[in-house]
Amino acid sequence: MSSETNKTWIQQWWDKKVPQYLGTYFAVGFGLLQFVEFLTTRYDLSQYLVDKYLLVWFTLVPAITVLIYFSDQLNPKTDSGPCNIGPWPIKILSPLKKQMV
Repeated sequence: MSSETNKTWIQQWWDKKVPQYLGTYFAVGFGLLQFVEFLTTRYDLSQYLVDKYLLVWFTLVPAITVLIYFSDQLNPKTDSGPCNIGPWPIKILSPLKKQMV
């Protein structure tokens, strides 16, 4: 029998780093919430922007959780987790670097 089948669902979530990435999602989301709140009070924008942001932020939690949990099946060739973006940003940003010089 495989040791993978003997693990509880909490151990499986911890091995797939679901709590760690969800914590990061909530921390960044809270920072964005503070920024949206700052913008609404500073520039006298509609207070509904904060409510809309909260609705979108909390609505995406199940989708983010499923995406993190099944990320190893989405890209099975890499073992670096759900944040493996590969070399494509380097290919996109290298022409921009040449234009800035």
